[in-house]
Amino acid sequence: MPDTFARFGAGYRPLLDRVAPGMFEQAIIDAGTSFELEVQALLEWRFGEAEAERITQPALAVIGSKTRCV
Repeated sequence: MPDTFARFGAGYRPLLDRVAPGMFEQAIIDAGTSFELEVQALLEWRFGEAEAERITQPALAVIGSKTRCV
């Protein structure tokens, strides 16, 4: 079976295992929960302009010199 995370390039697993030991194995264990519960909740969640306007905490917006502003 091909590695589904291959988009990160060849040799990513040794690096991942070095910087975050056990992370890949835990992701496999948690995959069912992610797809059965969390993805469904994200699909149902709505956050639009009205919800954003209710946020009263200060926010820092940083735009770099190469950022495309739309």
